[in-house]
Amino acid sequence: MRLPAEPQTADSVDDALAISLGWRGRVDLPYIAQLLNTTTEDAIEMLGDKIYDDPVKGWVSAEEYLSGDILTKLAQARESAKLNPKHKRNVEALEAVKPPAIPSSEIRWQLGAAYIDPKVIRDFIFDELAQGELLGFKDRVRITWAPEVNAWGIEVVGRNAKFVEDTILTHHLIDRWSVTDETETVKYTLFDMLRAALEGRSISVYTFEVGEGGMRRKVFDPLATERVAQTIERLKSRFAAWMASNAEVRERYAERFNEMFNRWRDRVWDGSHLPFLGKVPDEIIALRPHQKNAVWRFIAKGFSYFAHEVGTGKTYTMIASIMEAKRLGLVRRAMMVVPKDNVTDVKTKFLELYPAARILHLDVPGKAEERRKILSKIVTTDFDAVIVTTESFGKIPLSPQFQREIVKAEIRKLESGIEREQAGGIGMRRRSSMTLRALNKVLRTYRRKLESLTEMAKDDTAFYFDT
Repeated sequence: MRLPAEPQTADSVDDALAISLGWRGRVDLPYIAQLLNTTTEDAIEMLGDKIYDDPVKGWVSAEEYLSGDILTKLAQARESAKLNPKHKRNVEALEAVKPPAIPSSEIRWQLGAAYIDPKVIRDFIFDELAQGELLGFKDRVRITWAPEVNAWGIEVVGRNAKFVEDTILTHHLIDRWSVTDETETVKYTLFDMLRAALEGRSISVYTFEVGEGGMRRKVFDPLATERVAQTIERLKSRFAAWMASNAEVRERYAERFNEMFNRWRDRVWDGSHLPFLGKVPDEIIALRPHQKNAVWRFIAKGFSYFAHEVGTGKTYTMIASIMEAKRLGLVRRAMMVVPKDNVTDVKTKFLELYPAARILHLDVPGKAEERRKILSKIVTTDFDAVIVTTESFGKIPLSPQFQREIVKAEIRKLESGIEREQAGGIGMRRRSSMTLRALNKVLRTYRRKLESLTEMAKDDTAFYFDT
């Protein structure tokens, strides 16, 4: 099949931009100027509001710039406009498409939400649940959250901490939230159930019975477990109602909610400009608009989730995405991982859509030496796509070096969280906070994993997915 040459002229500005996006995958101003037989400066003026000068990425299409994380782009544009007045245009355009604020009445106020400060949970305990009767102890309670491991801590700090904690938890307004098992040997306090609600987990209640030979055995208590679950739900409802009635706090955190989560504008994807070189003519197989749009989304973002319904052409969409990404130099080799029963169908559809495509189908053996020989074909031959089954893909490991980088990144996050907890642990004396203990526990696990990967890295004879 003879492939068409890259266009050298365009009939209009719109055509020139579409050709640039389709053939170069970006706004290539010198190429657009060449297509229009003009200068780069004149091309920018002719394109007008179809493109924007992103202070971070350079010239991009309007559909790209006026979508995504609008609030971050707006902050960047405002900062850049202080030095470059031309970027005031960016500020005005981004302001016009900024998502409207979601009112507090439409926000779901839930325990453990990232947009609610831990101090609000303390206010809920003392101002709402204790009805102001324990305010003298309010400053003694420290509530912390480690987002790295989603661990919450509720604990009393300072002198006589155990006495103060018992005083709070046995107060009649607080103790009525406690749950005990049938034998009254296991008790879950308000703090226990609040932590479970904040962390989004359930609590299973177990008691101990003495069996034959005096051996104690653990026994699940379904009735107490159900009472705990009901109490947690009551706490969630009480918190939501309290937030709804507290206008000052609600409005303050509604602003925080909008800053954190209401900053995105969906992009309208239009893949009509893509040339799909090597595809059979539309008279044989024509990709539908939603398929072209999905391909363009994959190319622009580098990843995508094709959640189209059955029968809407997902396989063709994936195949076209691979071939267009390879044409633009965005990938060197592509691998399609499919169920074993679908291998023949996928290979057939690939050649239906791209008859000249070079495809390799592999059955990956379990033994390392045999696997190395088979997989070396991927490295030494320029295939357009490699099709493997899910079972075979599971036999191709990531290299220890790659895994080590992932683990080290997680370790850095945890160490940062530990530093934050230690800096905020004034008044904790020698006790480490609940969240600090949770962070250190996970950190130890990751460090053991890193040591294991370091040993694995000494074996340089294996074949890995990322090499």
